[in-house]
Amino acid sequence: IVWLDIAKGIGMVAVVCGHNLLHYVRLGQVDRYWYNFIYWWHMPLFFLISGFFLRPINLMDIERVTVFFKKKVLPILRSYFVAGLLLIIAYKFIHNKSITYSLIYVFKLFYGGKTLGHYTTIFWYPETYILGIIGTTVIISLIRFKPLQLVIAAYFIYWSTGYVQETKFQFLGVVTAPWDMDVAVLVMAYMLIGY
Repeated sequence: IVWLDIAKGIGMVAVVCGHNLLHYVRLGQVDRYWYNFIYWWHMPLFFLISGFFLRPINLMDIERVTVFFKKKVLPILRSYFVAGLLLIIAYKFIHNKSITYSLIYVFKLFYGGKTLGHYTTIFWYPETYILGIIGTTVIISLIRFKPLQLVIAAYFIYWSTGYVQETKFQFLGVVTAPWDMDVAVLVMAYMLIGY
């Protein structure tokens, strides 16, 4: 779909610009307004587009649920762990880290969330994407009334933007929900709107 390809292209350019603008904002060469403007919409755009492609499934049909997981979840999950392990190995050798450090990092990869850093900081995206497509598919499969889906999306936006990290999920010295579940709620809102 051409217009979606164009939107994704604009989103990709915005991601690159947003990440590069921070350097210039810190140097005082660019107004923070542009940085904030790009960050306000560039990632939500990808979640909106993802929601456009989701379809309800019969949750009682084990075969359909299995196909959903094999097609939508398993490939991303596999990439998450393969890329994560390769990056942890690379980090170990590039920065001369101990085996213990690397094994703890592998454990962090399974827990996810804000425990991840360095080369795997960006892994919040596949974590929240996986949780988002699962959660959104469940919602659109159980609730077919679109206005109610939008009410749920609005509540998710309200809850997630008002949420001030008052969570009991303290792990390895970091306050974070496993796999950024708290962020995934906002992702589901965008996916519901995209759907």
